[in-house]
Amino acid sequence: MNNMKERARESEEQIESQKELSPEILEIENLDRENSFVVTNERNENGDPVENVAWLRLDNGKSSVEGKFYVGQPEKSEKRKLVIFEPGLPGDGVIMMDSRHAPALAEMGYDVINLRHNGTVTQGEKAHRYVHCPEKEQRAAAQEQESMGKPFSYDEWRNEVLLATRSMADGYDEVHFIGHSMGAANIANALAAIERENPELLDRIKSFISLSGGMGKPKPEREGALDELKELLETWHQVGDDKKADLTKEIEPLLTKVTTNPDLGRKLRDLTSALRKVRDDGILVSEEPYENIRQYLQAIDRIYNTDYSGFSEMRFMGVSPTTRPKVFANRSEDEYCSILAQRCFQDHLAPGLKEKSRVVAYGGRAEPDRGKEVHDYAHLPTSFLVRWLNAESAEKTMSKR
Repeated sequence: MNNMKERARESEEQIESQKELSPEILEIENLDRENSFVVTNERNENGDPVENVAWLRLDNGKSSVEGKFYVGQPEKSEKRKLVIFEPGLPGDGVIMMDSRHAPALAEMGYDVINLRHNGTVTQGEKAHRYVHCPEKEQRAAAQEQESMGKPFSYDEWRNEVLLATRSMADGYDEVHFIGHSMGAANIANALAAIERENPELLDRIKSFISLSGGMGKPKPEREGALDELKELLETWHQVGDDKKADLTKEIEPLLTKVTTNPDLGRKLRDLTSALRKVRDDGILVSEEPYENIRQYLQAIDRIYNTDYSGFSEMRFMGVSPTTRPKVFANRSEDEYCSILAQRCFQDHLAPGLKEKSRVVAYGGRAEPDRGKEVHDYAHLPTSFLVRWLNAESAEKTMSKR
Protein backbone atom coordinates (compact mmCIF):
# COMPACT_ATOMS: atom_id res chain seq x y z
CA MET A 1 0.00 0.00 0.00
CA ASN A 2 2.84 2.41 0.85
CA ASN A 3 4.46 1.66 -2.51
CA MET A 4 1.21 2.50 -4.33
CA LYS A 5 0.90 5.79 -2.45
CA GLU A 6 4.52 6.66 -3.21
CA ARG A 7 4.00 5.88 -6.90
CA ALA A 8 0.89 8.05 -7.03
CA ARG A 9 2.75 10.90 -5.25
CA GLU A 10 5.64 10.69 -7.71
CA SER A 11 3.19 10.68 -10.61
CA GLU A 12 1.44 13.78 -9.30
CA GLU A 13 4.79 15.58 -8.97
CA GLN A 14 5.71 14.72 -12.55
CA ILE A 15 2.33 15.87 -13.79
CA GLU A 16 2.74 19.23 -12.07
CA SER A 17 6.13 19.78 -13.74
CA GLN A 18 5.00 19.11 -17.30
CA LYS A 19 5.09 21.66 -20.11
CA GLU A 20 2.07 23.56 -21.35
CA LEU A 21 0.17 22.44 -24.45
CA SER A 22 0.62 24.64 -27.52
CA PRO A 23 -2.10 27.14 -28.50
CA GLU A 24 -2.79 25.12 -31.67
CA ILE A 25 -3.53 21.99 -29.65
CA LEU A 26 -5.67 23.92 -27.17
CA GLU A 27 -7.90 24.99 -30.08
CA ILE A 28 -8.84 21.38 -30.95
CA GLU A 29 -12.57 20.84 -30.55
CA ASN A 30 -13.70 18.58 -27.68
CA LEU A 31 -10.22 18.62 -26.14
CA ASP A 32 -10.21 17.53 -22.49
CA ARG A 33 -7.54 19.97 -21.30
CA GLU A 34 -7.29 18.47 -17.84
CA ASN A 35 -6.34 15.06 -19.20
CA SER A 36 -4.25 16.12 -22.20
CA PHE A 37 -0.56 16.85 -21.74
CA VAL A 38 2.84 17.21 -23.38
CA VAL A 39 4.81 13.96 -23.71
CA THR A 40 8.38 14.77 -22.72
CA ASN A 41 10.30 11.51 -23.06
CA GLU A 42 9.29 10.22 -26.49
CA ARG A 43 11.89 8.32 -28.53
CA ASN A 44 11.84 6.59 -31.89
CA GLU A 45 12.91 3.02 -32.56
CA ASN A 46 16.54 4.11 -32.83
CA GLY A 47 16.47 5.71 -29.39
CA ASP A 48 16.52 9.27 -30.74
CA PRO A 49 14.37 11.87 -28.93
CA VAL A 50 11.13 12.92 -30.66
CA GLU A 51 9.95 16.49 -30.08
CA ASN A 52 6.48 18.06 -30.22
CA VAL A 53 4.43 15.10 -28.99
CA ALA A 54 1.30 15.33 -26.83
CA TRP A 55 -1.21 12.96 -25.30
CA LEU A 56 -4.73 14.03 -26.23
CA ARG A 57 -8.06 13.09 -24.73
CA LEU A 58 -11.13 14.12 -26.70
CA ASP A 59 -14.59 13.99 -25.11
CA ASN A 60 -17.88 15.26 -26.53
CA GLY A 61 -19.99 14.12 -23.56
CA LYS A 62 -21.21 10.96 -25.32
CA SER A 63 -17.96 9.29 -26.29
CA SER A 64 -14.25 9.79 -25.77
CA VAL A 65 -10.95 8.77 -27.31
CA GLU A 66 -7.30 9.13 -26.36
CA GLY A 67 -4.08 8.93 -28.32
CA LYS A 68 -0.60 10.22 -28.94
CA PHE A 69 -0.39 13.28 -31.19
CA TYR A 70 2.72 14.12 -33.23
CA VAL A 71 2.98 17.69 -34.49
CA GLY A 72 4.50 17.88 -37.96
CA GLN A 73 7.18 20.29 -39.09
CA PRO A 74 5.12 22.98 -40.86
CA GLU A 75 7.97 24.14 -43.10
CA LYS A 76 8.01 20.70 -44.77
CA SER A 77 4.53 21.02 -46.27
CA GLU A 78 2.55 23.83 -47.86
CA LYS A 79 -0.69 22.22 -46.70
CA ARG A 80 -1.80 21.12 -43.26
CA LYS A 81 -2.06 17.32 -43.36
CA LEU A 82 -3.46 15.00 -40.68
CA VAL A 83 -2.99 11.22 -40.48
CA ILE A 84 -5.42 9.31 -38.26
CA PHE A 85 -4.21 5.83 -37.33
CA GLU A 86 -6.63 3.23 -35.94
CA PRO A 87 -4.99 0.03 -34.62
CA GLY A 88 -6.48 -3.45 -34.82
CA LEU A 89 -7.58 -5.85 -32.12
CA PRO A 90 -6.38 -5.65 -29.37
CA GLY A 91 -4.26 -2.60 -30.20
CA ASP A 92 -0.51 -3.18 -30.03
CA GLY A 93 -0.16 -1.82 -33.56
CA VAL A 94 0.29 1.56 -31.88
CA ILE A 95 3.88 0.57 -31.01
CA MET A 96 5.14 0.55 -34.58
CA MET A 97 3.30 3.77 -35.38
CA ASP A 98 4.77 5.47 -32.30
CA SER A 99 8.30 4.23 -32.72
CA ARG A 100 8.74 4.33 -36.51
CA HIS A 101 6.06 5.84 -38.70
CA ALA A 102 4.61 8.77 -36.75
CA PRO A 103 7.98 10.46 -36.01
CA ALA A 104 9.06 10.03 -39.64
CA LEU A 105 5.75 11.36 -41.00
CA ALA A 106 5.94 14.35 -38.64
CA GLU A 107 9.38 15.18 -40.07
CA MET A 108 7.71 15.28 -43.51
CA GLY A 109 5.09 17.76 -42.33
CA TYR A 110 2.20 15.45 -41.37
CA ASP A 111 0.44 15.76 -38.04
CA VAL A 112 -0.35 12.25 -36.76
CA ILE A 113 -2.90 11.12 -34.16
CA ASN A 114 -2.22 7.53 -33.09
CA LEU A 115 -5.46 6.45 -31.41
CA ARG A 116 -5.76 4.11 -28.42
CA HIS A 117 -8.79 1.89 -28.06
CA ASN A 118 -11.48 2.52 -25.53
CA GLY A 119 -11.43 -0.22 -22.94
CA THR A 120 -7.61 -0.30 -22.81
CA VAL A 121 -6.51 -1.14 -19.26
CA THR A 122 -4.07 1.51 -18.06
CA GLN A 123 -2.50 -0.39 -15.17
CA GLY A 124 -2.49 -3.96 -16.47
CA GLU A 125 0.42 -6.26 -17.15
CA LYS A 126 0.38 -5.33 -20.85
CA ALA A 127 -0.39 -1.63 -20.52
CA HIS A 128 3.08 -0.85 -21.84
CA ARG A 129 2.03 -2.43 -25.16
CA TYR A 130 -1.43 -0.93 -25.61
CA VAL A 131 -1.07 2.38 -23.79
CA HIS A 132 2.58 2.67 -24.82
CA CYS A 133 3.10 5.90 -22.90
CA PRO A 134 4.67 5.81 -19.41
CA GLU A 135 3.46 9.32 -18.66
CA LYS A 136 -0.14 8.32 -19.38
CA GLU A 137 0.26 5.26 -17.15
CA GLN A 138 1.61 7.49 -14.37
CA ARG A 139 -1.33 9.86 -14.65
CA ALA A 140 -3.77 6.97 -14.70
CA ALA A 141 -2.18 5.64 -11.49
CA ALA A 142 -2.51 9.02 -9.80
CA GLN A 143 -6.17 9.27 -10.85
CA GLU A 144 -6.92 5.60 -10.12
CA GLN A 145 -8.13 5.20 -13.70
CA GLU A 146 -8.72 1.55 -14.55
CA SER A 147 -9.18 1.91 -18.28
CA MET A 148 -9.61 4.44 -21.04
CA GLY A 149 -13.17 5.23 -22.02
CA LYS A 150 -15.98 2.72 -22.12
CA PRO A 151 -15.44 -1.06 -22.45
CA PHE A 152 -14.73 -2.44 -25.89
CA SER A 153 -17.53 -2.82 -28.42
CA TYR A 154 -17.50 -2.42 -32.20
CA ASP A 155 -19.82 0.58 -31.91
CA GLU A 156 -17.50 2.18 -29.37
CA TRP A 157 -14.44 1.65 -31.57
CA ARG A 158 -16.23 3.19 -34.56
CA ASN A 159 -17.02 6.18 -32.34
CA GLU A 160 -13.28 6.59 -31.61
CA VAL A 161 -12.62 7.31 -35.28
CA LEU A 162 -15.71 9.49 -35.61
CA LEU A 163 -14.82 11.66 -32.62
CA ALA A 164 -11.19 12.13 -33.68
CA THR A 165 -12.21 13.02 -37.24
CA ARG A 166 -15.01 15.39 -36.31
CA SER A 167 -12.92 17.10 -33.65
CA MET A 168 -9.75 17.56 -35.70
CA ALA A 169 -10.42 17.46 -39.46
CA ASP A 170 -11.71 21.02 -39.74
CA GLY A 171 -8.24 22.40 -39.06
CA TYR A 172 -6.61 20.59 -41.99
CA ASP A 173 -6.45 20.78 -45.76
CA GLU A 174 -5.97 17.02 -46.05
CA VAL A 175 -7.02 14.10 -43.83
CA HIS A 176 -5.58 10.61 -44.35
CA PHE A 177 -6.62 7.38 -42.63
CA ILE A 178 -4.47 4.33 -41.93
CA GLY A 179 -6.16 1.30 -40.40
CA HIS A 180 -4.56 -1.98 -39.40
CA SER A 181 -6.58 -5.22 -39.42
CA MET A 182 -9.87 -4.59 -37.60
CA GLY A 183 -8.90 -0.91 -37.39
CA ALA A 184 -9.48 -0.62 -41.16
CA ALA A 185 -13.03 -1.92 -40.68
CA ASN A 186 -13.55 0.65 -37.91
CA ILE A 187 -12.48 3.40 -40.32
CA ALA A 188 -14.74 2.16 -43.14
CA ASN A 189 -17.61 1.98 -40.64
CA ALA A 190 -16.92 5.52 -39.45
CA LEU A 191 -16.59 6.89 -42.99
CA ALA A 192 -20.07 5.55 -43.77
CA ALA A 193 -21.44 7.76 -40.98
CA ILE A 194 -19.32 10.76 -42.02
CA GLU A 195 -20.65 10.55 -45.58
CA ARG A 196 -24.22 10.75 -44.28
CA GLU A 197 -23.74 13.29 -41.52
CA ASN A 198 -20.70 15.48 -42.26
CA PRO A 199 -20.73 16.65 -45.90
CA GLU A 200 -18.45 19.56 -44.98
CA LEU A 201 -15.60 17.11 -44.35
CA LEU A 202 -15.82 14.95 -47.47
CA ASP A 203 -13.44 16.90 -49.73
CA ARG A 204 -10.77 17.02 -47.02
CA ILE A 205 -10.45 13.23 -46.85
CA LYS A 206 -7.75 12.26 -49.35
CA SER A 207 -6.76 8.66 -48.65
CA PHE A 208 -7.62 5.48 -46.77
CA ILE A 209 -4.88 2.86 -46.38
CA SER A 210 -6.05 -0.55 -45.20
CA LEU A 211 -3.27 -2.76 -43.85
CA SER A 212 -4.73 -6.29 -43.92
CA GLY A 213 -8.17 -4.86 -43.24
CA GLY A 214 -10.76 -7.33 -41.95
CA MET A 215 -13.79 -6.02 -43.82
CA GLY A 216 -14.83 -8.62 -46.38
CA LYS A 217 -18.40 -9.02 -47.62
CA PRO A 218 -20.55 -12.12 -46.96
CA LYS A 219 -20.59 -14.65 -49.78
CA PRO A 220 -23.98 -14.93 -51.53
CA GLU A 221 -24.37 -18.58 -50.58
CA ARG A 222 -24.03 -17.61 -46.92
CA GLU A 223 -26.58 -14.79 -46.91
CA GLY A 224 -29.51 -16.97 -45.84
CA ALA A 225 -27.69 -18.21 -42.76
CA LEU A 226 -26.42 -14.69 -42.15
CA ASP A 227 -29.92 -13.21 -42.15
CA GLU A 228 -31.08 -15.91 -39.76
CA LEU A 229 -28.14 -15.24 -37.48
CA LYS A 230 -28.82 -11.49 -37.46
CA GLU A 231 -32.46 -12.09 -36.53
CA LEU A 232 -31.47 -14.38 -33.65
CA LEU A 233 -28.90 -11.88 -32.40
CA GLU A 234 -31.48 -9.09 -32.44
CA THR A 235 -33.78 -11.30 -30.40
CA TRP A 236 -30.93 -12.13 -28.03
CA HIS A 237 -30.33 -8.40 -27.57
CA GLN A 238 -33.94 -7.81 -26.50
CA VAL A 239 -34.94 -10.83 -24.36
CA GLY A 240 -34.25 -11.50 -20.70
CA ASP A 241 -31.57 -13.83 -19.34
CA ASP A 242 -34.07 -16.63 -18.79
CA LYS A 243 -34.58 -17.03 -22.56
CA LYS A 244 -31.00 -16.64 -23.72
CA ALA A 245 -29.94 -20.24 -23.03
CA ASP A 246 -32.34 -21.59 -25.66
CA LEU A 247 -31.23 -18.96 -28.17
CA THR A 248 -27.60 -19.94 -27.63
CA LYS A 249 -28.37 -23.44 -28.93
CA GLU A 250 -29.62 -21.89 -32.18
CA ILE A 251 -26.93 -19.23 -32.52
CA GLU A 252 -23.84 -21.38 -32.13
CA PRO A 253 -24.43 -23.65 -35.18
CA LEU A 254 -25.12 -20.61 -37.37
CA LEU A 255 -21.82 -19.02 -36.42
CA THR A 256 -20.02 -21.91 -38.13
CA LYS A 257 -21.92 -21.31 -41.39
CA VAL A 258 -21.43 -17.58 -41.76
CA THR A 259 -18.33 -16.16 -43.39
CA THR A 260 -17.41 -12.77 -44.85
CA ASN A 261 -14.06 -13.89 -46.25
CA PRO A 262 -12.00 -17.09 -46.09
CA ASP A 263 -11.61 -18.32 -42.52
CA LEU A 264 -13.82 -15.65 -40.96
CA GLY A 265 -16.56 -18.16 -40.26
CA ARG A 266 -14.20 -19.81 -37.80
CA LYS A 267 -13.29 -16.39 -36.43
CA LEU A 268 -16.93 -15.51 -35.81
CA ARG A 269 -17.55 -18.87 -34.19
CA ASP A 270 -14.61 -18.33 -31.87
CA LEU A 271 -15.28 -14.66 -31.22
CA THR A 272 -16.52 -15.26 -27.69
CA SER A 273 -13.25 -16.93 -26.68
CA ALA A 274 -11.31 -14.28 -28.60
CA LEU A 275 -13.00 -11.57 -26.57
CA ARG A 276 -12.09 -13.36 -23.38
CA LYS A 277 -8.49 -13.39 -24.59
CA VAL A 278 -8.71 -9.69 -25.30
CA ARG A 279 -9.89 -9.15 -21.74
CA ASP A 280 -6.87 -11.12 -20.48
CA ASP A 281 -4.60 -9.13 -22.78
CA GLY A 282 -5.62 -5.82 -21.25
CA ILE A 283 -8.84 -4.64 -22.93
CA LEU A 284 -12.10 -4.44 -21.00
CA VAL A 285 -14.96 -5.85 -23.08
CA SER A 286 -18.72 -5.68 -22.74
CA GLU A 287 -20.25 -8.53 -20.78
CA GLU A 288 -22.32 -9.98 -23.64
CA PRO A 289 -20.09 -11.35 -26.43
CA TYR A 290 -23.07 -11.96 -28.71
CA GLU A 291 -23.74 -8.22 -28.57
CA ASN A 292 -20.31 -7.61 -30.08
CA ILE A 293 -21.01 -10.14 -32.84
CA ARG A 294 -24.29 -8.34 -33.53
CA GLN A 295 -22.48 -5.00 -33.72
CA TYR A 296 -19.79 -6.43 -35.98
CA LEU A 297 -22.36 -7.76 -38.47
CA GLN A 298 -24.16 -4.41 -38.36
CA ALA A 299 -20.85 -2.72 -39.15
CA ILE A 300 -20.36 -4.93 -42.22
CA ASP A 301 -23.90 -4.05 -43.32
CA ARG A 302 -23.19 -0.33 -42.95
CA ILE A 303 -19.96 -0.64 -44.93
CA TYR A 304 -21.61 -2.46 -47.83
CA ASN A 305 -24.71 -0.26 -47.82
CA THR A 306 -22.44 2.71 -48.51
CA ASP A 307 -20.67 3.23 -51.84
CA TYR A 308 -18.55 6.15 -50.50
CA SER A 309 -19.36 8.19 -53.62
CA GLY A 310 -19.29 11.38 -51.54
CA PHE A 311 -15.54 10.99 -51.01
CA SER A 312 -14.61 12.15 -54.50
CA GLU A 313 -11.07 13.07 -53.41
CA MET A 314 -10.32 9.84 -51.52
CA ARG A 315 -7.94 7.14 -52.76
CA PHE A 316 -8.27 3.67 -51.27
CA MET A 317 -5.17 1.52 -50.96
CA GLY A 318 -5.71 -2.05 -49.78
CA VAL A 319 -2.48 -3.69 -48.67
CA SER A 320 -1.60 -7.31 -47.98
CA PRO A 321 1.75 -8.95 -47.30
CA THR A 322 0.77 -11.84 -49.58
CA THR A 323 -0.56 -12.45 -53.07
CA ARG A 324 -2.25 -15.60 -51.86
CA PRO A 325 -6.01 -15.57 -51.30
CA LYS A 326 -5.64 -18.11 -48.50
CA VAL A 327 -4.60 -17.33 -44.96
CA PHE A 328 -0.89 -18.22 -44.89
CA ALA A 329 1.45 -15.52 -46.11
CA ASN A 330 5.01 -16.51 -47.06
CA ARG A 331 4.67 -19.68 -44.97
CA SER A 332 3.73 -17.56 -41.97
CA GLU A 333 0.88 -18.64 -39.73
CA ASP A 334 0.25 -15.03 -38.73
CA GLU A 335 -1.52 -13.48 -41.74
CA TYR A 336 -5.18 -14.38 -41.27
CA CYS A 337 -6.87 -11.47 -43.06
CA SER A 338 -7.12 -12.50 -46.68
CA ILE A 339 -6.30 -10.16 -49.53
CA LEU A 340 -9.77 -11.03 -50.86
CA ALA A 341 -11.25 -8.70 -48.23
CA GLN A 342 -9.31 -5.81 -49.75
CA ARG A 343 -10.51 -6.67 -53.24
CA CYS A 344 -14.06 -7.04 -51.98
CA PHE A 345 -14.08 -3.51 -50.55
CA GLN A 346 -12.41 -2.10 -53.67
CA ASP A 347 -14.99 -3.73 -55.95
CA HIS A 348 -17.77 -2.21 -53.85
CA LEU A 349 -16.60 1.39 -54.22
CA ALA A 350 -18.52 3.80 -56.43
CA PRO A 351 -17.42 4.28 -60.06
CA GLY A 352 -14.65 6.82 -60.24
CA LEU A 353 -13.54 6.06 -56.73
CA LYS A 354 -13.02 2.41 -57.57
CA GLU A 355 -10.90 3.18 -60.63
CA LYS A 356 -8.35 5.19 -58.65
CA SER A 357 -8.16 2.69 -55.79
CA ARG A 358 -5.59 -0.11 -55.66
CA VAL A 359 -4.95 -3.40 -53.92
CA VAL A 360 -1.27 -4.24 -53.56
CA ALA A 361 0.82 -7.11 -52.25
CA TYR A 362 4.23 -6.08 -51.04
CA GLY A 363 5.28 -9.31 -49.30
CA GLY A 364 7.93 -10.31 -51.79
CA ARG A 365 9.78 -7.02 -51.28
CA ALA A 366 9.58 -6.22 -47.58
CA GLU A 367 7.97 -9.07 -45.68
CA PRO A 368 9.97 -12.27 -46.17
CA ASP A 369 9.30 -15.27 -43.94
CA ARG A 370 9.04 -13.39 -40.64
CA GLY A 371 6.81 -15.68 -38.61
CA LYS A 372 4.42 -13.85 -36.34
CA GLU A 373 5.58 -10.42 -37.48
CA VAL A 374 3.87 -10.57 -40.88
CA HIS A 375 0.37 -9.46 -39.95
CA ASP A 376 1.80 -6.76 -37.70
CA TYR A 377 3.83 -5.28 -40.60
CA ALA A 378 6.85 -5.21 -38.33
CA HIS A 379 9.25 -4.58 -41.22
CA LEU A 380 7.19 -2.04 -43.15
CA PRO A 381 9.31 0.97 -44.15
CA THR A 382 7.73 4.40 -43.70
CA SER A 383 8.68 5.15 -47.31
CA PHE A 384 6.08 2.58 -48.40
CA LEU A 385 3.41 4.32 -46.32
CA VAL A 386 4.29 7.66 -47.88
CA ARG A 387 4.00 6.26 -51.40
CA TRP A 388 0.65 4.75 -50.52
CA LEU A 389 -0.52 8.03 -48.98
CA ASN A 390 0.35 9.72 -52.28
CA ALA A 391 -0.92 6.87 -54.51
CA GLU A 392 2.61 6.36 -55.85
CA SER A 393 3.05 2.68 -54.96
CA ALA A 394 5.36 0.64 -57.15
CA GLU A 395 4.33 -2.64 -55.53
CA LYS A 396 2.58 -5.36 -57.50
CA THR A 397 -1.03 -4.37 -58.10
CA MET A 398 -3.45 -7.25 -57.68
CA SER A 399 -5.42 -7.82 -60.84
CA LYS A 400 -9.05 -8.77 -60.47
CA ARG A 401 -9.59 -12.49 -60.84
